Amino acid sequence: MTTLLYLLIAVLIFFVIGYLINTIICSSDTDRYLQETPKDPVTEDDGSYEDKDIVRDEAELLKNTNEDVITIEQNTKDSTLAEDSEYSGVAPEGLLDTPRDGKKDNLTRIKGVGVKIEEALNAIGIWHFDQISTWTEENIQWADKELAFPGRVKRDDWVGQAKLLAQGKETEFSKRVDKGEVASSKKD
Repeated sequence: MTTLLYLLIAVLIFFVIGYLINTIICSSDTDRYLQETPKDPVTEDDGSYEDKDIVRDEAELLKNTNEDVITIEQNTKDSTLAEDSEYSGVAPEGLLDTPRDGKKDNLTRIKGVGVKIEEALNAIGIWHFDQISTWTEENIQWADKELAFPGRVKRDDWVGQAKLLAQGKETEFSKRVDKGEVASSKKD
């Protein structure tokens, strides 16, 4: 029995010594770890978040928020353009009842103008590229309201395309229309 008792005491002493050694080693590693700030091996970031980071992040957030608000306001303005009398614009000079010399330009050669929009343009007195090529901001607003396609003229740059086409030049889109590759420009 005494042998068994000595063996149990030895095992107990072994566990106590092991526990004490483990506690001393682990606590020194923990203290050292807590004193050092580990760095991310990829970004070399020490994980600290300084006040300047917060200010920079808040400024970036504010900038993005302001850009989103401006975009929302612009989209709202574009979507209400046709309905809002404040943005009624001014009709361009030189509207025609019929095309000059009885021959109209193929306005569907302008990207964003299909057969239906061409008919609507004709109905309001627009038959030729040179008429569109001289539009001002106020004329564009008027056209947006008349055609009920707010923002379309600017988005597809009708004025820029019309300037080229009025000079007898071509665009990539007008070439596709001439080849019959654009379904919305095909006339029955």
